[in-house]
Amino acid sequence: MKLSPYLDLTKPAVTFLLMLAGIAGSFLANPTNNISGFVISLIALYIATSGINALTNYIDCDIDGKMHRTAGRAIPSGRIKPSNALIFGITLIIISISIAWTASPYSSFWIIFGVIFDPLLYNWLSKRRTAFNILIGSLAGGAPVFVMWSGVTGKLFALGPFYLFMIIVIWTPIHIWSISIKYYDDYKTAEIPMLPVVYGKKLASRMIGAFALLLTVFTTAIGIVELDFYFLILIEILNLIMLLLSFKAILSSRENDSFKVFIYTNIYLAIIFIIIILNKLL
Repeated sequence: MKLSPYLDLTKPAVTFLLMLAGIAGSFLANPTNNISGFVISLIALYIATSGINALTNYIDCDIDGKMHRTAGRAIPSGRIKPSNALIFGITLIIISISIAWTASPYSSFWIIFGVIFDPLLYNWLSKRRTAFNILIGSLAGGAPVFVMWSGVTGKLFALGPFYLFMIIVIWTPIHIWSISIKYYDDYKTAEIPMLPVVYGKKLASRMIGAFALLLTVFTTAIGIVELDFYFLILIEILNLIMLLLSFKAILSSRENDSFKVFIYTNIYLAIIFIIIILNKLL
């Protein structure tokens, strides 16, 4: 059995960013006070995100085959059977929930939350039905923050990790809408009602700008509540770049300008996570 198709199913780049989100969430508490909880929830999060990504690959395999950007994925390219991907994904999710429970039942709860809002409510139910599908799916993106925060603290909820949760929720539509403008033809061919396909690229660009403004509110809030002053200044510089790129895309309505927003969103979010981690370490 070849392992590479199974690794591809887990979407390593996406998994890495979600792992970083979870680590940042744990650093909003004090992971050194509960090293075992940190390690266990980290392992559980990796297995959970890998399983969820495998499940989304299974659900989307038919439309992935219609899009140039995703046609090379493991299932549409024929490197793995859909049934094997389904079994693989479900198995990993069950294992992750069991492992997370040993750190905290609340950690398991947030994994289940992610499963409900990503592969089920987003990929299966809403992705092919509404132009605002990603507003549902984005809620799953914030779950890793609480998976590890709960694993360290043994608690369900607090305001600090909620700010970080909301940053990811707001960031996700910016990320997805900007790439769906770039790959407009792909989504149209696959009959996926992404916002630019249904309402046009101009409105989608304006929505990206609006969400970019909202993103600055929550990143500033977490900076004020959780971070030292010089890290807050760094966040505001990141926000300024985000706003400039977003509003340039609105004014130009060019696909390349929207794609620059997409590229920057990855860098932006990773740096936000690293800032939160460094703020606790330094």
